Amino acid sequence: MPCEAEKKKMHHQTRRVVQTGKLIVLVGWILVPLLYLLLQQFVAVIGWIAFGIGIVQLLIFTFKCFGNPDRWIPGHAKKKEEEARHAHFIYHCERNPEGFARLRHENFERTEKDPYSEGSVSP
Repeated sequence: MPCEAEKKKMHHQTRRVVQTGKLIVLVGWILVPLLYLLLQQFVAVIGWIAFGIGIVQLLIFTFKCFGNPDRWIPGHAKKKEEEARHAHFIYHCERNPEGFARLRHENFERTEKDPYSEGSVSP
C-alpha cells in the first residue's frame, strides 16, 4: 500500500489528467463548434450588409445614368409643366384682378351667344 504522500501525488496526477480531459472536451467539442457557428453568422450578416450596399449603389448608378426623371417617367414633365403654368396663371390673376374680371365677363358673354363654342361647357 502506498503511503499518504504517495496517495496525494497519485490523486493530483489523476485530477490533472481528468481536468485536462475536461478542458479538451470543452474546447474541442463545445467552444470550437460554437465559435465556428458564430463566425458563420457574422459572415452572413456582413454578406447581407454588402448586398444592401450593392443595391443602393446600383440605384444611385441607375439614377445617374438615366438622369432627370422628366426624361424617363411618362407624363412627369407634363404634370410639372401644368403645375407651373397654373401657378403662373394664379400669380397673374392676383396681380390684375380687374383684368381677370373683364376676361371672365367676356367669356360669359361669349358663352351666352354661342353655348356650344370651343371652351364652353357642353350639356
